[in-house]
Amino acid sequence: RRLITLELDSGLKYFIVLRVDSEKSVFGVDPEELDMVVDRGQRVPAVLATLRCVLYDNAGLKLPGIFREQGDEGEIQIAKTSINRGTFSSFTFDDFRCVASLIKLWFRELPTPILNGIPIEALKALETESHCVSAYTTMLEDPQRQLMSWLLDILVDVCSLES
Repeated sequence: RRLITLELDSGLKYFIVLRVDSEKSVFGVDPEELDMVVDRGQRVPAVLATLRCVLYDNAGLKLPGIFREQGDEGEIQIAKTSINRGTFSSFTFDDFRCVASLIKLWFRELPTPILNGIPIEALKALETESHCVSAYTTMLEDPQRQLMSWLLDILVDVCSLES
């Protein structure tokens, strides 16, 4: 709470009590400001590890279009609020595409995109998959490199389950 005093030229004073509440957020935050855990050999924010576990434990990777199709927007917003409040563990999903959508949303809302550590000229010059892997492993610094590795591991798992 803050008390603001507004004094007019006429000498009248107005006192305004201002109360501002803000939720702690894990979306749109520098990853280094979040609680980190080791998940699949990579140091990542705990929220990503939790979302990955929910996805894997419920066979979410087997859903067609798991990362391509968007989950229910209402359910995503409810889950995001639950995550920010720290009550996510009690949240249940009707559609696990929402979990994948939350992972995508987390990456999309980063204050600095992961690949910003690689100069655009270098990205344009990449010709093969091996060049891409080399670029991210040599040009990105932690935590971006570990986030990228973590995400690529999930995508490899998704691809391995495709028919």
